[in-house]
Amino acid sequence: MKRIRCQFCGTFLGEGEDRCGNCGAPAEPDSRSPLEPAEEPAVVVENSGNSASTQTTVTARTPSGGGCGSRLLIAIIVAAVLIPILAAIAIPALMNCARRSREARIATATPEEMGAVLTPAPTPDSVYRAVLVEGENTVETVWPRVLLDCPDSCSWLEPYQPSAAFLVEVRWERPLCRFYATAPFDLVMAVLERRDDGTLGFLRYDDDTVGRDPQIDEILHRGEYIVIVAPLSSFDTGGISFVLEILQEEVPVLPPDTVFTTELSELDPRAVYFVEIRRDSVYTIQAASDDLDTFVELRTGQGAVLSDDDGGGGWSDSRL
Repeated sequence: MKRIRCQFCGTFLGEGEDRCGNCGAPAEPDSRSPLEPAEEPAVVVENSGNSASTQTTVTARTPSGGGCGSRLLIAIIVAAVLIPILAAIAIPALMNCARRSREARIATATPEEMGAVLTPAPTPDSVYRAVLVEGENTVETVWPRVLLDCPDSCSWLEPYQPSAAFLVEVRWERPLCRFYATAPFDLVMAVLERRDDGTLGFLRYDDDTVGRDPQIDEILHRGEYIVIVAPLSSFDTGGISFVLEILQEEVPVLPPDTVFTTELSELDPRAVYFVEIRRDSVYTIQAASDDLDTFVELRTGQGAVLSDDDGGGGWSDSRL
């Protein structure tokens, strides 16, 4: 006889009972509790002998439905272990891919493509004004490659500082130019050269040559330049003034073995010349005066600077 167990409380029902005497739940002949797996038909084996016969009954059981729950639990555990591992691998890879994509985009980006505001400064000895506004026209907007090309010496030029960008066109071949900016707060300045493809290359940087005001004197070539002026502190905002001066329209080339005399004054305190330096050669550059203490400085096209104050003797003459 097939015994029936209540599918709710597990109590075995008597023959002919259609409800559980324990919980009152209705019983169906085919219902089985997970606690009582279904029985397969018995296999009967009969052995006969001289004295007696024996009958052996073998009962085979099929796996219960509880195996599905176990497999689901294992799958959940495996997923809980693998998902963090896969995320730890995939997230850095995706971030690295996004970073490379951004670097590739900004490598050829121009200030105009980044939405930078450029203030034209076409006339020397004129005062140009701009306003620094927090979060607007940032250094990175004007100079997209600032994180890649800005040297370590530009310690106060940060990508997210507000800035003013002045567009300067040099129409002379080798002029000596002076860039000067002033404001009620401390400023920094960088001069950038516009390349043929529209991108910008770094030339010079200054923090506070004149008190809190930056000033850069640079020999330039014919072409376009952008001068970035930013606050030393990102919290400083407001109006600034910018001036471009042409100190010499064309810097002369000084040939070797040349002795010359020039006059310096308080308004024009320096003389600037080009010199051609050849590798594996020895050169001497000397400045002497009976009226003032001289100082000589040599700058290379790669940005290296050599200088001397009193190397020429007499506590007033300079020599390299």
